[in-house]
Amino acid sequence: MSSQRGNVSRTRKQKYQNNRAFKNDMHDKSDKTKLINNLNFEGICLRCKDIIQWKIKYKKYKPLSQPATCVRCHKKTVKRAYYTVCQPCATQVKVCAKCNTKQDSIIQVGQSEEEKKAQEEQLKFEVQHLKERQRRTLYRHIEKGENPEDVLGATNEINMSSTSKKHQNFVSEPMGEKTVYELAGIGEALGSRLTEKNYDKAYVVLGQYLLFKKDESLFKDWLKDICAANSKQQEDCYQCLKQWCDSFL
Repeated sequence: MSSQRGNVSRTRKQKYQNNRAFKNDMHDKSDKTKLINNLNFEGICLRCKDIIQWKIKYKKYKPLSQPATCVRCHKKTVKRAYYTVCQPCATQVKVCAKCNTKQDSIIQVGQSEEEKKAQEEQLKFEVQHLKERQRRTLYRHIEKGENPEDVLGATNEINMSSTSKKHQNFVSEPMGEKTVYELAGIGEALGSRLTEKNYDKAYVVLGQYLLFKKDESLFKDWLKDICAANSKQQEDCYQCLKQWCDSFL
């Protein structure tokens, strides 16, 4: 509309128009994007379904890296991004698993052939990101007839509990002006050595991590050379930056 005060009508067309619609997989053919595009919606109301579909359509959807806490049972059983209630609790009290309110129209839990295929792809994607020891443990549980989703959920909970409070605090929010001392694995001694070499902020170390194209071995070797970090300190710092990038980049 015109910038003239009181003029709320406009006859001309929009000046800038796209020639084609936005596609979230036009320049990204990764398995992660395919998995997100094939997600099924269950246990949520139609309004929440539209909200999540919009996030997927315009590449705003951020998957969970670990189970979230259910607002009803207070256990780490929420496995879907943007959901606030776990599926058992939502089914029991008949509420939307996202907005946690009673709705007349809730998409019932059920799986079609396409949804089963998408679930298998999701399981395959999650298994690829497990460590070798965790992968072997998963296969042993599957051979015993256990549900692989339950085993993966338990594995994620163990990973969450095994990480330090420092790690959890760092990856839970934007980096901002955090100092290098706030990185997991970086204590007073390593922090002082990094600060002396002008790596005083966490984002400076992140820049070096991105400069190595997120390569684990290159980053760990660099950390060892620049501040004499041991293998555990290298691993903690690498995992901290890796998880932060997965959540915010």
